[in-house]
Amino acid sequence: MGPSKEPLKNHDIDSTGDVVGTLVSADDDNIELSTLRLSSKIPSLVSPVFKSMLDPAKGLKESLLKPNGMKEICITAFSEKSTIVAMNIFHYQPESLPGPTEVSSRELYNLASFADYYQCQRFLKLWAPIWAMPIWRIRSPSKNTARWLWIGISFQIPQVTKDCAQEVFERMRLQGGKFVVDGKPFHNAMKYTDVIWHQREKYIQQFTEKVESQYCNFENESKRKGVASRCDLIQLGTRKFLRLKTALPKCERDEMTFKEIFSMLRGSAKVGKYSQKIHKDGNALRDTVKHLTDLVTKLENIVVKKTLLSAFGISDNI
Repeated sequence: MGPSKEPLKNHDIDSTGDVVGTLVSADDDNIELSTLRLSSKIPSLVSPVFKSMLDPAKGLKESLLKPNGMKEICITAFSEKSTIVAMNIFHYQPESLPGPTEVSSRELYNLASFADYYQCQRFLKLWAPIWAMPIWRIRSPSKNTARWLWIGISFQIPQVTKDCAQEVFERMRLQGGKFVVDGKPFHNAMKYTDVIWHQREKYIQQFTEKVESQYCNFENESKRKGVASRCDLIQLGTRKFLRLKTALPKCERDEMTFKEIFSMLRGSAKVGKYSQKIHKDGNALRDTVKHLTDLVTKLENIVVKKTLLSAFGISDNI
């Protein structure tokens, strides 16, 4: 007869709760880590997954009362600590939560994975930055980029997501499209420049068409009037520059930076707005600036955010 199995350590998240949750490791070994005593109402409110597990109408075994009057469920735990932290947040037990410097980036990553698995990000995202930002400010640049990217996206922390995006694109550029992060290659068969281009393409096409049409408008209007104001000349020059830039072959345009285009367009827009204040005639040529500016702003945001998430196979949920 083998040795008797030691009872698991129990954590009373709610000492009067009606659920005993057994934490099972998310790894392949499925090791039982500990048990938690919970209130069935709380997990059901914060997570559609827990709600289905505990709803008697679903007929799942987890929703059935045991002879002792308790329900028993298995909880997939990416780590014991991060799962206990999540349950203390759900049950509003702030006195049981770790301090601002007591949660590592690894545990934050596990917490993000738990939140994704049980679809409860919105209940954790207010707390996660309290632990994330102190570590983020002192981290070594380009270290654990993939881990931090997942944390930033899951908990909607703009600074973390933006900084990781900049790191990722810079390293992708230096590595010629084959991206290795934290020592591991991501999708060896995928060339990241192709992924980026696919996402950019429709926005760049819109931008190119808009520049071309507005250039023609400017040129025709100036010919009709026979004279152009200083504002019109600046706008016309800007559009000539943009026509040249956006006419580059795809392979070259993918490597070029759009910062120069964005900068010129914003400068051009400022001239247009200034001139509108001086001239009350509402020159139609200047009114076109806003449309291009809006489109470029959209393109600029998409390049940084959406292409990055697409490359990692992560849905854009922020």
